[in-house]
Amino acid sequence: MGSQKALNYGIAAFLPAVLYWFGLDELHALSLVATFLFALLPISAAYVSWLISRSRSALSITGLLASFFPLLSYPALAGDYALLAAVAFTSLSFSFSLHFFSKPRYMRLALLFVTCALALLSDCSVFIILLCYLFLMTLMSWVERDPKKLWGFLSLLMFVAGLGLSLTPFNVAGYASIVRNSLVESGLYNVQALIFVLAVAGVTGVLSLYYTSRKTMFCVLAIIAPLALMGFTLGLHYFLFAVPIFLALCSHLVVYIPGVFRFVKQAEDFIVEIKLERLIAGLMFGLLVVATFFYYPSVVQAYSSTNMLSEEEVSSIRVAGERLRGLVKEGQLIAAPPRVAAWLGAFAGLDVVTPLTADEKWLLDSFTSTTFRLMNSYIMVDEWQPFSSRRSPFIYAYDGRVYALILHMDDGTNAMNVIESNVTWHEDLHGLRLLDYSWVDTHENISLILQLWKKGFNVTKTVTLAKNEAKLSVSYHIVPNEGVTLVDMVLPVYIEGRQRIVSSKGDAWIQLEMPHVKLRFTYKGASTPPALVYSSVQDYVVANFTAKNEVIDASVEIILLNPQSSREPVRYASFFDILGKWPVNYLMTYAAPENLFFLEDALPKPIEALEIIDSFNRVLFSHEGVNYVEAPSDAKVISESVLGQSRNVSYQTAGLIFHKRLKVTADAVLLSYDVKPIKNQTKLISMTLSLWIPWARTVFMQEHFSRGMKIVTD
Repeated sequence: MGSQKALNYGIAAFLPAVLYWFGLDELHALSLVATFLFALLPISAAYVSWLISRSRSALSITGLLASFFPLLSYPALAGDYALLAAVAFTSLSFSFSLHFFSKPRYMRLALLFVTCALALLSDCSVFIILLCYLFLMTLMSWVERDPKKLWGFLSLLMFVAGLGLSLTPFNVAGYASIVRNSLVESGLYNVQALIFVLAVAGVTGVLSLYYTSRKTMFCVLAIIAPLALMGFTLGLHYFLFAVPIFLALCSHLVVYIPGVFRFVKQAEDFIVEIKLERLIAGLMFGLLVVATFFYYPSVVQAYSSTNMLSEEEVSSIRVAGERLRGLVKEGQLIAAPPRVAAWLGAFAGLDVVTPLTADEKWLLDSFTSTTFRLMNSYIMVDEWQPFSSRRSPFIYAYDGRVYALILHMDDGTNAMNVIESNVTWHEDLHGLRLLDYSWVDTHENISLILQLWKKGFNVTKTVTLAKNEAKLSVSYHIVPNEGVTLVDMVLPVYIEGRQRIVSSKGDAWIQLEMPHVKLRFTYKGASTPPALVYSSVQDYVVANFTAKNEVIDASVEIILLNPQSSREPVRYASFFDILGKWPVNYLMTYAAPENLFFLEDALPKPIEALEIIDSFNRVLFSHEGVNYVEAPSDAKVISESVLGQSRNVSYQTAGLIFHKRLKVTADAVLLSYDVKPIKNQTKLISMTLSLWIPWARTVFMQEHFSRGMKIVTD
């Protein structure tokens, strides 16, 4: 979905499309391109190693390490083929740059132009990388006063700048920073020792180059330095671009291993000379090799267990696909959670919304998970109204890896005491009907405003999320309808999971400290101090609000006291807005946990606007001077026919025959009765035809006109 421009998804999506156009099926086309891109990583790393050390052993070992190094495997395992292509082609451009800088040749310059172009077409994050290192290479060429190198790198720099700027409108990009950073961050977390060994071995390799080839060392630093700076400032995924270079530097240490030991004979004794610098270099390299092959299986297994589908999930998807295939017509579109969307399309051959970028993945996840979603770098909020009052809203906090569910509110338990006709009864906010919604985007906050209605009162619900703080507020403004008096309302916030809770509180606030999160709740304007309630079902925080000036204003502000930033920009989305963008016919989502209502208000419910009760449609007639009253409800059905949107029914009573005709059109319902007497000497006098307004409806306006009446209800 999304833009129809092929370049919008980069070369990693364009290449499979070309293979598919030539007749290869989608699965094999994508697999072939992914294998090709992944193979480029060890090839480019080995090429750099050869240029640095001119050692076949170093070349072979670098290629082997790059094939199994965990961090380089994450883009392939995660399906981020845009990043995989970017790292592969950028690494190739690094190698050709080193080769051209050592010996300028037009063929190498041409290959450098091609690889830089392919890298730019892979992902927009490559643009700044190429600009930085090509500028430094141009600067070093100017220092050397080599016109061939200078004009080569200068022309390449201008080409990259022009192509990169021209691609800006296409927004060539893959996954967003949060997705990539979470992958790299989890990789760094799982293999911290390996990364430390790689860094130390890489620095050792740079120092060894200082004594063998300073020109090569400066070229390598021109590549690594910008990547390190961008990794610390712009996103952790930039470190991936430096990994092939670091592996080449580490493999350069192989050339020092043969000279570690030297046997010298003096007289009748043998003396073993050990060169410590070579021994340290060899030990560092050996430690890197052992650590790489030690961590790789566990990292792949851990990733697979959390991201690959189980046999049970695959079976469920197959069953769902078979059922949908019997319902869905050709050309109809299905939306399913991103985790299963592509599998559903592959198993059942259905037209499924498949996210090709991070933005589309985020939108699809929101579309299949909630009604409204708000998110900043600390908190994510899923507001389910009006589809479900039980998740209104769900509140998530970023825990360093994912947005984890910590709290939820339930409009079905926001109990109120209401007085109507001098009778006090209990009411809640379950079953509210959505009248309208709007977004308010300011410099500091993003707010979702819901206009909701229920017989007896109108509700304005506002969910406000701070853009740059871990702060959220949920407020209710409840106005009663005529004849209804609001008394008070309780506003609970439920805590997810059984936690060891340490609480402290003041007049309007309560603070909770749990093993995984620290929170502060502030109930502004509450008539009672907030309290922590331990329940056998679920612990919660609650406060009471009393009506003032015949309305209830209730709100709770939630602040995360130990926030962790995901570096995700502020985002918000609406189910209804996305539905306007994607013409979806069917939507699939995950089943609800046991004993939890799920989308209980999502299905359309018929609204009874008017009722016609035949027992009150009475006919007055006279027979032999005596008046009688009969109605269709007393009659026997003698015939009935249905044709399209029309229904004809004939009834017979003791003295009358009724012919009832009902026709439904797009904007009207036509109802008519023909009444005829059965016996002679029968005279029809009158008939009463009444329309009844159900008790659940509220009449806002009535207007009389000739032989008719206009009424406006809710």
